[in-house]
Amino acid sequence: MPSTLANIMDLLGDYKRVVKNNNDMSMFYIFYQVMMMIGTILGPGSIFIMLAGSFGAAFGIDNDTSFLINLVPLILFIVVCLVGKPDTQIMLAQLMSIAYALVMMAVLVGLLVQIGDDGATSPTALSLFFVAGSFILAGILHPQVWILDLKNEITEMFLNIYLYF
Repeated sequence: MPSTLANIMDLLGDYKRVVKNNNDMSMFYIFYQVMMMIGTILGPGSIFIMLAGSFGAAFGIDNDTSFLINLVPLILFIVVCLVGKPDTQIMLAQLMSIAYALVMMAVLVGLLVQIGDDGATSPTALSLFFVAGSFILAGILHPQVWILDLKNEITEMFLNIYLYF
């Protein structure tokens, strides 16, 4: 991660020369890299705050307790990554992924309840819409991927029909 940030900063620091000397890099690509840098810096903190808020909505606890509940596994994982063996790190990552996947189902319900209570213009709703919208926009901007997936699905459907009969 730090090397990626350093590479992006290096690119952005000399973007005029990079765009001038490389035909494959446009100002749109530089804008994309700026947005990636902003997202990389703000993303983890935003997700942490969103998790804390959604825990409160899903489980009916106050924001301070929710913040601490989310902080404990984060600190545990950081400590294990700094001092633990690689196998221990991977095992803990797998266990935490399973736990967070289960909790996220409750959090999704909590988010939807909170959006229903606060309205579609609440900060929680807007952040959820922004995150979902970024993935939807990426999909729309890359039609060759979903068109290929659609072709593969249709081909697989006909192959299954053929094999069934």
